[in-house]
Amino acid sequence: MASSGVSRDALPQKRILGNRDPAFVLKRRAELETYLQTTFQFLSRSPTPQSLAEFLRLDCYDVNLVLRRLACEAFKATEENEAENVDRAAAASKLESVRWTPLETFAISERLKAADPPQFDDDGGPTDFTNVVDRACRLKRLAMKGDDAELPSTNIVPNSLSFDLVTFKNLTSLTLESIRCSRITSLGSLRNTLKSLTAHMCWLNSISDMLLCDETEEEDNEMPKWTCLEYLDLSDNEISILDSSIGLAPKLKTLRVNHNQITKIENLTPLSDLSELEISENLISETKDLHTKLGQITSIDMSFNRIHSLVGFSRLYSLQHLSLAGNRVEDFDADVRPISQLPCLESLNLQSNRVTSVVDYRLKVFESFGKRCSELTLDNESPSQSEVDKVSVRMALRVAREGRSPTSLFGNLPNRVSST
Repeated sequence: MASSGVSRDALPQKRILGNRDPAFVLKRRAELETYLQTTFQFLSRSPTPQSLAEFLRLDCYDVNLVLRRLACEAFKATEENEAENVDRAAAASKLESVRWTPLETFAISERLKAADPPQFDDDGGPTDFTNVVDRACRLKRLAMKGDDAELPSTNIVPNSLSFDLVTFKNLTSLTLESIRCSRITSLGSLRNTLKSLTAHMCWLNSISDMLLCDETEEEDNEMPKWTCLEYLDLSDNEISILDSSIGLAPKLKTLRVNHNQITKIENLTPLSDLSELEISENLISETKDLHTKLGQITSIDMSFNRIHSLVGFSRLYSLQHLSLAGNRVEDFDADVRPISQLPCLESLNLQSNRVTSVVDYRLKVFESFGKRCSELTLDNESPSQSEVDKVSVRMALRVAREGRSPTSLFGNLPNRVSST
């Protein structure tokens, strides 16, 4: 404080002897009053000294001081990016990627609404607010983590603060964790720039709670589309339905909604580019006619649901990877064999299903795939040469048992397991 405008000598001295003398007490009381008045007047007309702000941790919750801290961080990141003899890739990544809190985005939103700039703004200097705006406009990746608990020594609850994302003009990746998405007042231009969107533990009850979080419910209002979004991860929420708002992201390639409360697959038909679906740890039991809902899907993870049969997957001819671990599949012939005709299937995971306890389970699965069995990874394990040889024997015995000509095996026996 002395270096910032209030002299340390202005603080009245203490006395060891005679400190209870009435005259001394009155004199020191008057001097203390003068000192405190001087200090308060200084703080009211000047920005809080950086050292004092950091000591009192004011820059952790005071809006103006939060902005000053962000401005200094942005200024430093820019300087590092422009410095010589620096790792350009690392510096650029630091400049284009940041992790902020709702309080920090709230501070930016409030500052943009203000008519007058904070007193610490210095044109072109480290604390100039334009440093924050410039960095926000350049950002490619933003991660935010919220909290329902009050900040230490305050009554500020980060997740109670409303904020917008208008400042972020070039963002391609947004990750939200424990954020109340209903507090986002505007997504700005994110619908036209984002390629990846992740929202974990955000108390979402539906897809629309995220994709339409800033929209008001108005009749005859055409909902805006996410024109570039390719990756959407809404895992670890409370979503019970794949509602029609998912169609607002027509270019979506990967959808992850693990650990929710979804009961069926629906409303995915408009997603013609969807290739990867992860929907494990939900409540799905019905998988009938999935080929009419999933188009050209190549990878599905429906582990730990309530699925009894794989018949519904038997016409997904582009499917390469299928994981149904931890479900309720029991009968091999009725429930598993139907997918053996899928021409592109490379991996199948049925771990923790009752069917895996069937005698010769692995051999039966491999045999059902015929000559392609050596190319199939079953339960995260490739077939051994011994298993492939046994499959060949089983196929020959079946031909003999059915009275067919041995020549029918020509070209249909499994290939040898690759040594690589």
